[in-house]
Amino acid sequence: MEDAHVPYSLPKGWIWCKLHDIADLYNGDRGENYPSKKDYVETGIPFINAGCLDNGFIDYSVANYITEQKFNSLRAGKIKKDDILYCLRGSLGKTGIVRNENKGAISSSLCIFRLTTAIIPEYFLSVLNSSIIKKQQNLVDNGTAQPNLSAKDVSNYLIPVPSLNEQKRITAKINVLYDLLDEIVLNLV
Repeated sequence: MEDAHVPYSLPKGWIWCKLHDIADLYNGDRGENYPSKKDYVETGIPFINAGCLDNGFIDYSVANYITEQKFNSLRAGKIKKDDILYCLRGSLGKTGIVRNENKGAISSSLCIFRLTTAIIPEYFLSVLNSSIIKKQQNLVDNGTAQPNLSAKDVSNYLIPVPSLNEQKRITAKINVLYDLLDEIVLNLV
């Protein structure tokens, strides 16, 4: 990548990549088969919206559910294990990682990042929640009444990518810090 386009220099062994170089981006189905409220059922396959995403986690207890038949009619937006979900409309930048093999589909306000083997999902999630992405997000927000990001703009986000071993070390350190934070919060109560 040309130096003129990089936000800052990275440590040795790191590179700047455009998001589309390390992940495929998938939108939810926006066609005639898109579920409406009348398609929701008590139990079934989760139909995930922005309200389900919370700091990297997916809260399935607040999801709407659709039938297997409705799920099978969708042409896009079906999740897989290790997919990263990202909010494009409304609550910009909310994220969640799919941690199981269960079926599910996303609403039209979300997109799916399906990563290459060059990047660990937990590391990518930490980058998506970082200030480097928040700054880029603010630059490309094209919404007026409601915040909105285009998939094309998001696919051009610049991502700092270290080696896989460094990604593992960073992720492990972040997990230790989150555990420490959880302990501090518990002691405050």
